[in-house]
Amino acid sequence: MTARSKGREIALQTLYLMDMHNQGSNQTKTTALTSTAIGWQEAVNSYLDHWLSTDLEREGASVEFATRCVLGVTSNKAFLDELINHHTRKWKLNRLGVIDRNILRLGAYELCFTDVPSKVALNEAVELTKKFSGDDASGFINGILDAIMRDKRGNESL
Repeated sequence: MTARSKGREIALQTLYLMDMHNQGSNQTKTTALTSTAIGWQEAVNSYLDHWLSTDLEREGASVEFATRCVLGVTSNKAFLDELINHHTRKWKLNRLGVIDRNILRLGAYELCFTDVPSKVALNEAVELTKKFSGDDASGFINGILDAIMRDKRGNESL
């Protein structure tokens, strides 16, 4: 597993932790995933304390990438959620499972805000889905992120 792939797993699990923590709080659903509710760095550190191996070299690169992704998703949550809702059409983001919702956010963030090649971001999101959600959801995730990728390419050519 590459450092970035491991970083995506860390980011996904951190976003999941943040989302679950905030669902149990008194906050409204519209403000559930924010960097102020549970600090993203606190969430990353909490995850690292419990789950990471001792491979420090790979861990450092993975943690750095995960931290950038978590910060990017939380900082752009409103935009990402609106973008995903636009492409899910009959499904609202809050109706999706926590894992699928955060895989979509992470994938959309990589497609819109990073230099990761679009096909790599899409494939990595599908692999995360297969590992953490299931094969049934992978087609749904692929379809939504592919539509976002196509729209992004169409907007870049204007």
